[in-house]
Amino acid sequence: MVPQRRWVHYPLIALAWAACALPNLGGPSLWDIDEGNNAEASREMLLSGDWVVPYFNFQLREDKPALLYWCQLAAYRAFGVNEFAARFPSAVALLLIALAAYELGRAMFSAGAGLLAGVALPTCWLLAAAGHFANPDALLTLSLTSAFAWFWAWYRGHPWAALPMGLSIGVGVLAKGPVALVMPVAVWTAFMLWQRRYWRLWRPSFVLGFSSWALVALPWYVWVTLDTRGHWLYGFWFRHNQGRFLNAMETHGGPVVYYLPVLLIGLAPWSLFLIHAVIDAIHKVRSQKSEVRSEETDEAVRRRDALRYLLVWAGVYVGFFSLAATKLPNYVLPVYPALALLVADRLERWRTGEALPGWVMPTALVGLAASAVGLLVGPLVAGRFYPGVEWLAVLGVLPLVGVGVFLWRLRRGDATGFLVAFALGGALTTALIMAWAATALEPHKAVRSLAEALPDDHHRRDVRVVTHDYFQPSLVFYTRRLVEPQPTLDAVAEALRGPQPVYALLPRRRWDELQTLRPGLGREVASRRDLYKRSEIVLVTNEPSAALASRGR
Repeated sequence: MVPQRRWVHYPLIALAWAACALPNLGGPSLWDIDEGNNAEASREMLLSGDWVVPYFNFQLREDKPALLYWCQLAAYRAFGVNEFAARFPSAVALLLIALAAYELGRAMFSAGAGLLAGVALPTCWLLAAAGHFANPDALLTLSLTSAFAWFWAWYRGHPWAALPMGLSIGVGVLAKGPVALVMPVAVWTAFMLWQRRYWRLWRPSFVLGFSSWALVALPWYVWVTLDTRGHWLYGFWFRHNQGRFLNAMETHGGPVVYYLPVLLIGLAPWSLFLIHAVIDAIHKVRSQKSEVRSEETDEAVRRRDALRYLLVWAGVYVGFFSLAATKLPNYVLPVYPALALLVADRLERWRTGEALPGWVMPTALVGLAASAVGLLVGPLVAGRFYPGVEWLAVLGVLPLVGVGVFLWRLRRGDATGFLVAFALGGALTTALIMAWAATALEPHKAVRSLAEALPDDHHRRDVRVVTHDYFQPSLVFYTRRLVEPQPTLDAVAEALRGPQPVYALLPRRRWDELQTLRPGLGREVASRRDLYKRSEIVLVTNEPSAALASRGR
């Protein structure tokens, strides 16, 4: 017997989340470009006291709305301005996503299916990674999961649920923009057309509740538009929304089938059962079409409608972003709760007695073995380019052990024991990947270590930090000051010749060129190979070594 009560299920979900989200959350330095941009924009908002207009490197930032910045501001005040605080809002959002999916699973299927989905989400690889990443995607996924859950409550006969549904959409619009408005409308319209109940979308309860998104989001959008005389809104809409859909920005393109492997890898280890869960849901929806509606029980109707809803949720979302020119794995994060619920419902029905087709478990076993090979071989290959990461191959041992446990539990015929062992193994593997993988790459990231090589008192003096042929957004966060990109080596030389203390960052080859052109100009303070530039980055200054030594360097 599986306990059915929330006071048992919530702690289990929270435990899976804590294991996968919290260890070493603040350990790795910020990832560029997104984490550096977001963390610094929030720091500058905290510094200026202006909670309306976002800036980065003390210039207007048009990329994202303000919700993430506000959440990071609160975390900065609680934990200080650091990496842990920058990522903490995403980690908390991951827990709330799991709990929202749990409640939706209870409402659609059963408490057991809800529990399985709630445990699966924080342990699947891509969503766990989103919980470790300081960007708005986890917040958007939370707001849309909540909106989709409230819509289900409204659809099932609770008119009041339309209000929190609309408010959730408003939060999503504040998190990432119009995608939080467009995608739910597309999903709900397609679902209601399939159900032949599209006319219900014009009911006053839905229209009024849906419209409440404007109460949450529009005040800030109007305010920032007025404060920036329309510049923020123009850049946000035309460059970062319309532009991303029509053109592959920053080389992030891909084929139409781009998201199929993304979902299989991102939902791992639970994606081992994803293909069968989707096929089974489609089969059940089709087989139920021939049944006479009057003979269906309420439970059968609820299950059929739930499966349709989840299929439409995933299909419309993935289809839309498959047609977009710009493609990134995180764009389809909001479908993970739907897919997790499909998998959880199928596995829960298997646990309670509904047999699986003969091909499912052998296929899952092969997939588990393939993931073990990938985790074993991947770090060894990566070590040729990034020495020091080879030891991560030890992570491949866990899926290998999982293969043995997989066979042992199946031979015993204990479905409940199998799912418990699978969830524990998945959580442990994901937790170790999240805690260790980023740390292994830290020696290959240059920004934080080079920023630490600056004099301790550079914040208290009139010091310039300039760059040439090299810029990472996290550099602004770690130097805590304006960073000035220079277009030419002559501009760097001019800065180093001046009387003002200057610290310049540039690739080693550029520094060698500068030394050839201007012998004796400046001196090297520190150097570090950079993961992104794939070359050595040098920190140079025009301050004499005696001046640095007197300041404790």
